[in-house]
Amino acid sequence: MGPAPEIIETRRLTARRVQIADAMALNALVAANLEHLRPWMPWISMEPLTLNQREELIAGWIETGDDPYLLYRTDVLVGLCGTHRRVGEGGIEIGYWLDQDAVGNGYMTEAVGSITEALFKDETLDRVEIHHDRANSRSRTIPEAIGYRLVAEETAEIAAPGQEGVNLIWRYTRDRWSSRQK
Repeated sequence: MGPAPEIIETRRLTARRVQIADAMALNALVAANLEHLRPWMPWISMEPLTLNQREELIAGWIETGDDPYLLYRTDVLVGLCGTHRRVGEGGIEIGYWLDQDAVGNGYMTEAVGSITEALFKDETLDRVEIHHDRANSRSRTIPEAIGYRLVAEETAEIAAPGQEGVNLIWRYTRDRWSSRQK
């Protein structure tokens, strides 16, 4: 996949690719949302990270080609939406989370829809996927609202306290996305 755009503008948000210089802001956002994220995000058990550890994490994302985006409403950091190359050739997965005070406003649906559109500008991608635990009903609303199709339910290891151990896999194919745009 070619490089993702640095900035993606939505109606109400700016999604900007994370940089090492963002470590302090991201640390603050994670720290403010530890209990909000704990039920769903396995990585939260590693928190809090030091500033140096967060910088190393971001450097690793950059090195592996993952493209996490910081989501801003005006100048307020409200979440993170990232792409991950873990669903095989021709595919990419989107993962996301919002600040607890930003939930319920449609921000993530807006961001994921715009990022999906930007991803399909890369001709090497034939599908974009979203994976989440079945118990996470808020995460389910995002792919449903955008028009992703539920293509599988897979048993998974329970890695966070709110999970039930069944991953839902949602997919948007390039063909379907292209036909939607006409």
